[in-house]
Amino acid sequence: MAWGRKKKDEDPPQPAAVVSAPKRAPAPSPAAKAAPPPTCLSDTTSLVGDLKSRDAMLISGKVEGSIECDRQVTIHIKGQVTGKINCGSIVIHGEVQGDIHAREEVVIESTGRLTGDIYTKVFTHHPGGFFEGYSHMLANHKKTGGAAAATQARAKKANPEKQD
Repeated sequence: MAWGRKKKDEDPPQPAAVVSAPKRAPAPSPAAKAAPPPTCLSDTTSLVGDLKSRDAMLISGKVEGSIECDRQVTIHIKGQVTGKINCGSIVIHGEVQGDIHAREEVVIESTGRLTGDIYTKVFTHHPGGFFEGYSHMLANHKKTGGAAAATQARAKKANPEKQD
């Protein structure tokens, strides 16, 4: 081979590889952000008066007054509430004396105690939990409205002599 000549089967030189910076993940949308931590009332705190929050609540202390919460209220095993509670849902591990209006669900855990009436769509009472009062089950019109009407229609067909 002579100087300055290339072999015919030799590949031409390739350009240098381009390395790009790593891509960042897109920022989460505001709707994808995690829910804020619950508003907490510690076991060394007592409150006399009304308590309102748009966020979830964790009650470990004593409250004498009404509670209004857009989300879930959790009554810790050391928590004691005397007063009406209006919330999205509630889980009771401690003690509540007063009526509860929960838009979605009321849960009384095995250590929970409730003396008062319940107004909710779903009520769960675990063995060992204490409940004294009346439960008023709220209709979920979107889910049960059609089913209830269908059940009434079947009952009328089965017993035509008992027509209204």
